[in-house]
Amino acid sequence: MHGCDRITLKYLPILNEVLNGGLRIGFITEFAGSPWSLVKKLLHHILVDIVSSGYKVSIIYHQYSDGLDTYLLNELLYLYNVSVTYFRKGIRIRRSFKPEDYIQSLSRSRSKILFLVDPFMEEYNLQIYSQLFRVLRRLVER
Repeated sequence: MHGCDRITLKYLPILNEVLNGGLRIGFITEFAGSPWSLVKKLLHHILVDIVSSGYKVSIIYHQYSDGLDTYLLNELLYLYNVSVTYFRKGIRIRRSFKPEDYIQSLSRSRSKILFLVDPFMEEYNLQIYSQLFRVLRRLVER
């Protein structure tokens, strides 16, 4: 087990939720019904745990999202005894500037574990959402 069993155990229910099934998709803004500051910390723990388990992950960020906290990430990588190089090989990060970019990034994604961070929630648009879910359905079915 990792050097920080207590942390891993604390996040295990969420980690299991993420890892169960063929394709894992996390809508981070609604993740665990928690405020973004908490969710962001949680996401870092989960990412390090997933990558150190040998999985590859894609994260697609909305243009206004903060992105990953490198200080927290380095701290966690040290705790989990994972090299930064190994982590970088296991994770792919894309930033989308408009909903169409988001959908394009999703269409090209090859990762089995995929996180969407703030997928344009503030500008609800039925047509864009229906496109997004069509792409997601194709990903799930392949």
